[in-house]
Amino acid sequence: MGKYILLALLLVMSYVPAYGSSIIVARNDNEIIIGADSKRVKAATEDLRDARAELICKIVRADNIFIASAGIAGIVSYNQRGGMPPEFDLTEVMKKAALSKGSIMDRADTLAKEVSVTLLSISEWVKRKGPALFNHMSIGKQLLQVVMAGLEDGTPIFIVMAFEPSISLSGELKINVEFRPCPGIGCPTNFVYIFMGKHDAIDRYLTQDPDMWKNNPVDVVRRLIEIEMTSEYETVGPSIDILRITKEGAEWIQRKDMCADLN
Repeated sequence: MGKYILLALLLVMSYVPAYGSSIIVARNDNEIIIGADSKRVKAATEDLRDARAELICKIVRADNIFIASAGIAGIVSYNQRGGMPPEFDLTEVMKKAALSKGSIMDRADTLAKEVSVTLLSISEWVKRKGPALFNHMSIGKQLLQVVMAGLEDGTPIFIVMAFEPSISLSGELKINVEFRPCPGIGCPTNFVYIFMGKHDAIDRYLTQDPDMWKNNPVDVVRRLIEIEMTSEYETVGPSIDILRITKEGAEWIQRKDMCADLN
């Protein structure tokens, strides 16, 4: 999966979350494992000496659906967002979509439509504030990635959505959404893993140890996020939350006490 929009664009806004996160989704025929770091870095200016880090939950539950996200706007409450305009907060948008009726794909489709509207507003605002920077840093880059996962008819399912802005020949700004459902086109084999956010150190490690996935997937997910945290400690950091979904249901392998379900 592609990397997220770079830090400089995020800093056009007034004190918003900066680029970071390391999230892994792994699935075989029997289970889904989702792991995420907990660090978010915010900066009030382009001078990163002013940046500060905070602890957040990047995997949340809404009813029987789990959502993890990284990019320009994650799933956190407005009072944690450091002053981002409330109309740009995606928390309620994602929550409403996750709690809607229908299959997981139906809810993912609802989420994609509603999130695209909000991301378009964010993009248009950033484009007005710094058009040259916006064109250079955002077009061809992903603003946001979201994974929605759950159990449906006894089968663990996840859907990855990637949101990317584009500008038509007429100058119209649009948000394109790429869907990767699993089972489906997101699972070309019976075992897949997807990285969201930063994963350069993970990629290098797996090149050296391509058989690592033969081990317990929970242990592998944990270890790979630890590797990324060591390499990218400024923007990816502890603790690690890990969720496991099987045909028996969902269980937290490890989770911060501060995390709460969306309801």
